[in-house]
Amino acid sequence: MSHHDRPRAQGSARPQFAYQRAHGPSRVGRPDEVHLDDLGLERFERLSLALLRWHFQNFAQPDSHGWLMAMRIAAAHVGSRQAGVLCYDIVTVVQSLRMARKTPVTFNPEDCACCRIWLTPDERRLVALLKALRKGQQGQAQVIAQVLCDGVPDAPLLASMQVLLSHHAQPDPLSH
Repeated sequence: MSHHDRPRAQGSARPQFAYQRAHGPSRVGRPDEVHLDDLGLERFERLSLALLRWHFQNFAQPDSHGWLMAMRIAAAHVGSRQAGVLCYDIVTVVQSLRMARKTPVTFNPEDCACCRIWLTPDERRLVALLKALRKGQQGQAQVIAQVLCDGVPDAPLLASMQVLLSHHAQPDPLSH
């Protein structure tokens, strides 16, 4: 069993995001992956990606207890009072996506330093959906959601993402 196959927990008191090209272990991206540095993610988008990944991992490997790490990361970044609400809203997005899709969501594990710096096409679309909704680009958001949901327009995914944003994200200063 390689180190990539075993679930691990990050041990620092305040979980950090190590995702810059010059830091830590790395691997070459797969042909369909994009490096985090190339996306210019804001703090909320990076936090959301990390929490989504931990919850996806929780479904893929229940014994990893990904939801516990998600709670820990959320508490470190938004405080313990908001962490539960943030994770609940993230789980609602995850469940909306899981219910709408026929195919599994592809994701890179957040606990793997070599993998977390790369986004899969599904992760890229989730981040793009967040960005589009933050900018008030409803039509673009609907197209992205439809692709994420295997071609089916999915109102619950859009609604759950809007709730996440309205509860936890600062408005995008560039939106109209």
